[in-house]
Amino acid sequence: MDDRRCFLFTGGGTGGHITPGLAVAQMLRTRLPGSRIVFAGAGRAVELKLLANEEFRALPVEPMRR
Repeated sequence: MDDRRCFLFTGGGTGGHITPGLAVAQMLRTRLPGSRIVFAGAGRAVELKLLANEEFRALPVEPMRR
């Protein structure tokens, strides 16, 4: 069994939730090396651009309809 920790960050659209999430993810990567870090978002260009320079996985998701 894989005992690595996995952290999932969500947010998207304008990138306003990605920026603070990146700061926390970078800290986690330093303190818990080997952890998997995934960002789930709308997959828009601004999100992909912010994540392009990082080694985190981007997971595009569909919005929930009300």
